[in-house]
Amino acid sequence: MALDIQRPDPSSPAAVASAQFTMARRGYSEEEVRDFLRQVSVELSRLIERERFLQNELKALQARGPVDMSAVDEATVTEMLGAEAARVLGAAREAAQAMRDRAAESAENIVREASREAARVLEEANTEASRRRTDVMTEAEQEIELAKQQGREMVAEVRAYRERVLDDLARRTDEARRELERLVQERERLISAFERARSAASGVVGDLNAF
Repeated sequence: MALDIQRPDPSSPAAVASAQFTMARRGYSEEEVRDFLRQVSVELSRLIERERFLQNELKALQARGPVDMSAVDEATVTEMLGAEAARVLGAAREAAQAMRDRAAESAENIVREASREAARVLEEANTEASRRRTDVMTEAEQEIELAKQQGREMVAEVRAYRERVLDDLARRTDEARRELERLVQERERLISAFERARSAASGVVGDLNAF
């Protein structure tokens, strides 16, 4: 029948080194077990001491303020934190670098896309400006042509009015000339009739004087 012995505290190197176990037939070699426990005790002592050292280092680092881990070399990190922690930190650094690379690539893509979009917008703006400029020039040419046409029509209208005025003036001049000729002829006729009347009157007066 096996003896019931209290289990040792696994967190205490001394308890691990002096641990007593239940004796049983056909079990492990007691000497080998004790050798192994002594090795475990030594390693546990080292780890506990390491933990104290790291805690002190952490307090010192916290007192100094934030540390730029990117400036700490791998050997220093391994010495301070141990191989496993260094491996984790290295993985974190790689992940951070990958994230930075992806962010940089994404930023480059965004810049390229923004550049393409800006070029497209600029091209559309230039095309629209060219179209508007062409439309304005076309409208201006149409306005100029319309003004020229209206000017030609006004000149033609003025010329026609001038011709009408000149024709009317010529007609009135001709009528006045004919009226003047008629009046001259009438005057001459009246003078001739007056002369005949005066001659007749003179003859009558002469005849009366003869009596």
